[in-house]
Amino acid sequence: MAVVEHSRAAVVIPEQIETDRFILRRPCEADLGSYFAAWFETFDHIKPWFGAWAREAPTIEKVAASIRDAMAEWNDRKSLTYLCFDKETGELVGRAFFSRLDWDVPKGMLGYWVRKKYQRSGVGSEMIRALVDAAFAQMKFNRLELYVDPRNNPAVNFAERLGFLYEGRIRNYSLDNFGVMRDYLVYAMTPSDFSYAVHPVSTSIIPIDSYARMSALVV
Repeated sequence: MAVVEHSRAAVVIPEQIETDRFILRRPCEADLGSYFAAWFETFDHIKPWFGAWAREAPTIEKVAASIRDAMAEWNDRKSLTYLCFDKETGELVGRAFFSRLDWDVPKGMLGYWVRKKYQRSGVGSEMIRALVDAAFAQMKFNRLELYVDPRNNPAVNFAERLGFLYEGRIRNYSLDNFGVMRDYLVYAMTPSDFSYAVHPVSTSIIPIDSYARMSALVV
């Protein structure tokens, strides 16, 4: 666990997060084989929604470079990548990350993908709820953003059900990995939104559904 000083207070960055079923932790070089297997298996689900890094199928060299970059950016606090492992099997079931970090606020953007064979099993819900909690309760975020491709309806629904608020549409933001111009929907959560999502005023329970293609939570 690391402590970062910024202009307002010290924030705690958890290097490992535990949920009922999973352990989320920062990557290391020993993860190469399991990370490659998960990324390769899920490539067709990742490619439509993410940036240029997901345009081509992963190779061992590409995954090794990704791990090295993630480790370096962890050390510099430029981004925080978490690999999610099943407690019982030890298998890598997904990846999540905070990017575009500004520790003076603090704020960041959240993205993730779930391994193909674990989709529709609640992995995304459990993983993201844990990271949202860490962002506000431990890292003291004042803002957490999601950029969602409007063509990915499950991701749009997920963001809203989790308690993120829609703030607008960025038109013609970028080309997707098939060369098609795309917009992004901007969703964000602040501490007051987080408090309401965890402790709603009404007695109804906010449903947190899992979806097959939640990888649209994009950087």
